[in-house]
Amino acid sequence: MKKSVLLLAIAIIAFSASAQDENPTYQKRDVNMPTEHMTSPSDHNYSQQDKGFWFSVEATGGYSANVSKQMDNTAFAEMDFYVGYRTSEFFRVGMGLGGRYYFNPGILRRKSHNWAIPIMINVRGNIIPQDYRTVVPYYSVDVGSTVTDGFLLRPTLGIRCGERRSAFLLGVSYMLQVMSGYESKYEPGNHNEKTLNTSFFGLRIGYEF
Repeated sequence: MKKSVLLLAIAIIAFSASAQDENPTYQKRDVNMPTEHMTSPSDHNYSQQDKGFWFSVEATGGYSANVSKQMDNTAFAEMDFYVGYRTSEFFRVGMGLGGRYYFNPGILRRKSHNWAIPIMINVRGNIIPQDYRTVVPYYSVDVGSTVTDGFLLRPTLGIRCGERRSAFLLGVSYMLQVMSGYESKYEPGNHNEKTLNTSFFGLRIGYEF
């Protein structure tokens, strides 16, 4: 009797094992972990991306550099906003819109107001690679026109402090601004206007992201 019970228990265990082998739900499966296509967190970090849209806010303070005795000099302050697209850290292109304030416009401009609005196309980029560096030199060139004045050209050289897509800017710029001004300050009663190519030097600070 005991042998019969033992044989029956062995038969039940063997049957259960064979049933599990035949049932697909109990078959072993090879699980492939997605390690081959995993990317590092830096690949999704906006501040490290080379391509994409970029934005910048920059403030400039400067002074005209007229050496002719026939012309006076004046100071200005300006705030500019840029948006564009970058193809690499060495080349970015965009559009800029700003507001400029002349502290004494009557010296150079025959205008009754102090304000002007620059509208520009901007090209900029790093001069050397950003890799393993937090400070790199950069270039920037504005070409456009200033409303109520005229043609504008402004190259800038400076340094970027930060990451690829998030950095503070500090630069020195030269600005060529065409404007209508007095023909000569030494001619009393002279009200003739003359197109002047006025040079300015300025210090620029900003933030680019």
